[in-house]
Amino acid sequence: MLDIGNSRYVYYAHCVPNKFMVTQGKTVKEGDPIALLGNSGNSTGPHLHFQITDGPHIFFSNGLPFVIKKYTKTGNSGTGPSSPVVYTNAMMEEQTVISF
Repeated sequence: MLDIGNSRYVYYAHCVPNKFMVTQGKTVKEGDPIALLGNSGNSTGPHLHFQITDGPHIFFSNGLPFVIKKYTKTGNSGTGPSSPVVYTNAMMEEQTVISF
């Protein structure tokens, strides 16, 4: 979990255990690698669950909307793969599978 200020917290889930590239208290900037993607949960390959909340406890906080500068939608977790579509300055739909 990263505290990004203004009562906003970012969560990165399903990272490889003990493979974080930053330590507590270290400042990171856009583009800095912070961890390796893992394969925990009900999945067939490495993936990331990303969430921004209004509190430091993911289960006792509200999710906040966010815009991604650029991503490619490659499918949906419910309906499967689709033809790639590039989006800029957009919010993802629920259950969207993307790549950067």
